Amino acid sequence: MPTCRRSARVHGALVRGARVRSAIERRVAACIAVVGGAVRDHAHGRRANRPCAGLLVGLLAGALAVAPLEAQRTLPARDATWSAQLLRMADARRLDTLLVDSVLATGVPALRRQAALAIGQVHGRARAARLRVLLADRDTAVAAQAAYALGLMPAEESVADLGAALGAAPTVAVEAAWALGEIGEPSRAAVTRALEAPPKPAAVRAAVLLAAAKLRPVPHTLVVQFLAVPEAEVRWAAAYAIARPRVAAAVRALFPLVRDRDAGVRAQVALALAKRVTGDSLG
Repeated sequence: MPTCRRSARVHGALVRGARVRSAIERRVAACIAVVGGAVRDHAHGRRANRPCAGLLVGLLAGALAVAPLEAQRTLPARDATWSAQLLRMADARRLDTLLVDSVLATGVPALRRQAALAIGQVHGRARAARLRVLLADRDTAVAAQAAYALGLMPAEESVADLGAALGAAPTVAVEAAWALGEIGEPSRAAVTRALEAPPKPAAVRAAVLLAAAKLRPVPHTLVVQFLAVPEAEVRWAAAYAIARPRVAAAVRALFPLVRDRDAGVRAQVALALAKRVTGDSLG
């Protein structure tokens, strides 16, 4: 009988796990369908409607809410407690320096990533210096979270370290570029240097271009060189950076892309040409 009861419990656990996985898969599939529609709309220059955006947020929340609970069950008791405390800290929007220092000192990658993110979520500027150190962490996932967290609480003091992180692993460099864009004008020198000597990975170049798009004025004379590169994601980012400012000299550089093979690039060109442009009539 005890063996039977154990077998029944194991079977029940397996069934519950299968149900959870099935639910997650269904919700993620629904998310993919919605995102796919939104991407197609964007490619054709159509705006996503608010109900669709709301549905997408709801689906994502539903799909992802179950996963952390299931993952947490596999953590040792101490680690699960720390994870819960970090979530509570983020919800309260109040930095617990003792907690984050303790978690970052552990060797648990998932917890260290969570702690780095939580510092940014609560705008814990008292540990911004610690995040800047983490940009060089040997765990690139931790470093990427640190870069993202610094972007959540933008400060000029972070520019030099984030600029250096543009030469790190692509996952880190992409988040560093985003953070530089969030900082804005104080990061102009770092962004322009990256445009003058662009990183090799296409994803990083695209991220730097998106950071440049947030500068005012946009350094469009450096951006136009990326309109002729073979990678579509880089051309799209360059076109986006030029489409945002209403400057005739920059818009003219988009004319050769009217028949670009990528629909997303063509959509950005159409958006730029549809805007009222200042400084010239475009002839």
